[in-house]
Amino acid sequence: MTTAGGGEIQLLPAVGHLGSFAVVPEGVYFFSGSPDADGICRIRFLNFKTGRTTAVTGSSHARVQRVEVSPDGKTLLYSQKDRAGMSLMLVNHFH
Repeated sequence: MTTAGGGEIQLLPAVGHLGSFAVVPEGVYFFSGSPDADGICRIRFLNFKTGRTTAVTGSSHARVQRVEVSPDGKTLLYSQKDRAGMSLMLVNHFH
């Protein structure tokens, strides 16, 4: 129960781990931590208004550690970890 009196609801069944999501006014960007049937792990966006989830970007060889979105909403920054180490990835104009 929230302090305003409303109940809480589950928005997503799971996210990869702490830091693997970013909340923006329109919704939430998140990494689920599990690959799709094609073996690709994706960062997705859940639109609060429509309830629709869309894929933004993905990787076949990495695990996303952290997701951040720029204040103007035009750039997505995330770190990914694979056997070689950590990489910082930048995605521009991803809408």
